Amino acid sequence: MQEKIYSGDVRIGSSAEPVHAPESLPANVSDGHSVEVDIPAPDNGKPDYTDTPIPKNVHNSSVDKSAENGIISGRGSGKKPYISENHTYEKIGEIDFSNKKAIARSLQEFEHKYIDSDIEHCRVFCPNGEVYEVHGDRFRVNTDLLGDKMEGSINEHNHVIGESQYSFSWEDLESSAKDKSSISIAYDEKYRYSMTFSNVKLTEDMVYEAYKRAEDSVGNDMKFHPERVPIGDEQHERIKRACKELGIKYSRVPS
Repeated sequence: MQEKIYSGDVRIGSSAEPVHAPESLPANVSDGHSVEVDIPAPDNGKPDYTDTPIPKNVHNSSVDKSAENGIISGRGSGKKPYISENHTYEKIGEIDFSNKKAIARSLQEFEHKYIDSDIEHCRVFCPNGEVYEVHGDRFRVNTDLLGDKMEGSINEHNHVIGESQYSFSWEDLESSAKDKSSISIAYDEKYRYSMTFSNVKLTEDMVYEAYKRAEDSVGNDMKFHPERVPIGDEQHERIKRACKELGIKYSRVPS
């Protein structure tokens, strides 16, 4: 059986040329090879909207009926599994995918919009310029609803206040690699974190095994070298170590 490969490259339609994420990354996220881009501070606490507006379009909403028969996949805080049929998505507009400042400003607006939300949301910027929002529940948001549209995307989701592990969950890492995201970002009340998959080719087994090794390593340090794992940073250490092994650029900064 041919091994399934996860890759950061994206192809749109019949084009033979891969389409990549913007050369620079939004909001203090660095891929280790290019410059960082700071999101401008909002004026008087108000969101700084991009010159390329993203209008609301609730008419394209769709309900996730596949969740009725089992635990759904996608992004999540990792706090608990659950079953839900209330996950929806909507196309909210279009944007120039090569315009890193427009994407950064839209992400800032997204963060302001959902910082106090009691459910998870994900904003997805597709390489073809389409912009979607996926709406979930308290512990997860089912980005699988967008299917191939996640490939090569820049996406960000929130973790509900009080439910975060202050880093990506295992589900975040696994789903981001599986759907071939280019950059995955998440945030909570304390931190903002990112994973950049620049041309990294990963198999499902590679991701799982790296995470398990990181989990075992952190567990061992917590038992014998607790000074290496600050209290509250257990998941941050697991993700940091797994990403380092996999060649994924991971960062976490105060939100």
